[in-house]
Amino acid sequence: MHNNFFLIILLFLGSLFYSQDYEILYKVDFRPQKSSLTSFKTEYMVLQSKQTASFFFNPNLLKKDNFKNNETSEKPYLKFSILKSGQSSTYIGSFNGLNFKLKETIPLKWKITDYTTTYKNYKVQKAYIEFENRKWYAYFAPEVPIFNGPYKFYGLPGLILLVCSDDGDYSFEMVEISKQKKYDASKILNSQSALIKRNDLDKMISEFVKDPGSHNFRIMINENDSFDYQFDGEKGDAYKDMNKYVNDLLSRYDNPIDKKTFILVY
Repeated sequence: MHNNFFLIILLFLGSLFYSQDYEILYKVDFRPQKSSLTSFKTEYMVLQSKQTASFFFNPNLLKKDNFKNNETSEKPYLKFSILKSGQSSTYIGSFNGLNFKLKETIPLKWKITDYTTTYKNYKVQKAYIEFENRKWYAYFAPEVPIFNGPYKFYGLPGLILLVCSDDGDYSFEMVEISKQKKYDASKILNSQSALIKRNDLDKMISEFVKDPGSHNFRIMINENDSFDYQFDGEKGDAYKDMNKYVNDLLSRYDNPIDKKTFILVY
């Protein structure tokens, strides 16, 4: 009798927790350059979790008066956003002036271990996965029945509080869980974006990276100033200068999360 009553209370509290909207702030530490052994960047990203869907984004993509919990005013490297619903994931990004949406079905196959510990006052359990050519380990909290996490990660029986790549290049660490919605992400969600297929995106990025100077592109100098480069068909000084400039820019972020597709962030 007592056991049944306790189970009912647990199920009630779990359904109450999950029926509400939550906002989880994550600290993201990452190494943008493969060759750099010590140079890490830190940015903060937000997971807005609803009962049937979630949205993961960088608040630096919003207006300046919405910036919070950021240690730097530099332009963010992590300019993508991800809308998740079940196994369906929509990656929202931009490439050379093209705002795009990439829809994918991502079934994640976690290996859940028996190892448990305490992390930030939560009892957590460890799990492993191989995803996007990286090996990851995660700690999730079964007591927080939000079956979601940062980036494209989801599907563990509890909120993912920490997930790290085995190579140490990327980590997502929960900073706070809030019932208060601090950010209005409608600007990103409602932005005009072209739906693109993975193969088309791969091809477009690959062709640009091989010879950037032979393409037209826009360089954002700052928030209010940009420079448009138009390829005139001649591989003269302007072409060489732009190739050098863009290749230097690309070298600053040659270690993207997804090793399969070089999603650029400039």
